[in-house]
Amino acid sequence: MLHTAALGVWLGVVLPAGIGSAGWSTDAVPSDWERWRIRWETGHTVSFGLLLLGFAALVLAVLSERHPRRVGRFAGAGGIR
Repeated sequence: MLHTAALGVWLGVVLPAGIGSAGWSTDAVPSDWERWRIRWETGHTVSFGLLLLGFAALVLAVLSERHPRRVGRFAGAGGIR
């Protein structure tokens, strides 16, 4: 779910800023270039934050997973052999 949100942020914020700045030349940078830069950087930061939260949730899920106890006839003998 968080990865989908990160992709949405990238598609909605970062990609349009990248496409908008693709046609710029070093001789003719628009006067509002700082607005585009902030949009691009903010999009990357938010996307990274969402991906980091997703990764942290995955790590916590793996670390908190408990193995089921052995049950049945052979539980006292160390499980099925």
